[in-house]
Amino acid sequence: MAAFTDPNPVLRNRFAYLIREFAVRTRIRAAGRWLLRALRSGKRQDSEAQPAAPTEAAAPPTDARASTRTDPAGHRRRDGPALGWTELGIAIVSLLALSVLAGSAATLILGHEPATLLALLLDTGAAVGAVSIAVAARVRSLAAVGLKRVDGRWIRIGAAWGVLVWLLNAALLVGYMALTDDWSLPQPWLTDVATGSVPGLIGVLFVCALLAPFGEELLFRGVGYGALRRYGVFVAAAGSSVVFGLAHGFSVVLPAALVLGVVAALLYERSGSIWPAVTAHVVNNAIVFMVAAIFL
Repeated sequence: MAAFTDPNPVLRNRFAYLIREFAVRTRIRAAGRWLLRALRSGKRQDSEAQPAAPTEAAAPPTDARASTRTDPAGHRRRDGPALGWTELGIAIVSLLALSVLAGSAATLILGHEPATLLALLLDTGAAVGAVSIAVAARVRSLAAVGLKRVDGRWIRIGAAWGVLVWLLNAALLVGYMALTDDWSLPQPWLTDVATGSVPGLIGVLFVCALLAPFGEELLFRGVGYGALRRYGVFVAAAGSSVVFGLAHGFSVVLPAALVLGVVAALLYERSGSIWPAVTAHVVNNAIVFMVAAIFL
């Protein structure tokens, strides 16, 4: 039998080389596809085992009743359950009930109506209690009413706005008195206590320039502004500020309270925390009574 002779060994070697290369590359591609499928399968298993946390960029669904707020940089973030008319109604009813109960109890204990500072202290306690009841009823989140930490820069901004609000309100007060020739002091019952003695001034500063601003901001901005925020910043700021002003009575204090209310609402909106608004309120009230004690 004659031996087989390759008529073209070069062509045969080239063909064998191409077959081997095709097999190797095919195996590499197959291995790559298998690895990619394995990685994707692992990711799906991880996502099923651990639900993904909500990202800051994704807006929460309305049904989840999660409030979002926009920070100064324009980023929306989750602040917890949103407030609504339910919390606002509970806060109003609780405020009225607690105010009546506290006033009645103080009158029974003292045998007469409580003094001015004690009455304001009781009203502040009623406001804080009303907000606590409203929050505990459903949302159960302190962040929903703005009780959250904030950068110190916002505290300084709030203090600066407190000074500016006082200057603006002082100009409004002087202009009102000049136009109406009514030079009577607003809220004389507090001015008399603040100017009567040093202990009286300390008591007024403690109650009216420290505790009351916290209670009022918690009620009017934390609950009031928070409940109206779904209708937009303008509606929420205007609505909460008007109610805040009316709560101070129909007097020259009304426009001053309106200005302070708008500034406090915008501070709350921009910072996402109630503390800058409280700071502005504290600084404004402290300057008012300190000026009254020095010059009156």
